[in-house]
Amino acid sequence: MKISENVYSIDGLEILFPGHEIIPYILEESDHDLTLIDTCYIRELPKFERNLNNLGYEMKDIKRIVLTHLHSEHSQAANEVKKRISSSSGQVEIYAYWIDAS
Repeated sequence: MKISENVYSIDGLEILFPGHEIIPYILEESDHDLTLIDTCYIRELPKFERNLNNLGYEMKDIKRIVLTHLHSEHSQAANEVKKRISSSSGQVEIYAYWIDAS
C-alpha cells in the first residue's frame, strides 16, 4: 500500500497473536534502491515477496534493512532476506540499535 511519495507498507503479514499483523515499510531511496524497515517471520516471506512484487519491486532492490527492535515478528527474517539477496545480486546492510546489533 502506498502511504506517501516513495513510502509503502507491506500489509497482510501475520504474527502469532490472532487479529494482529506486522507491517514492514519500504522506502524508495532512488529508483529501485530500497530500505526495508523491519521484516517479518520467515514463514511469511513468500507473502512479503508477493506484496513487494505487486508494488513493482524485487527482493534484490532491497539494499538495507533497518530493525526498529528485535522482537521476532520484526526481525526474524532479516538474515534470511540478506542471504537471499546477497547470494543473487550484492550486499545488504542490516542496521539495528547498538545494544541489539550483535
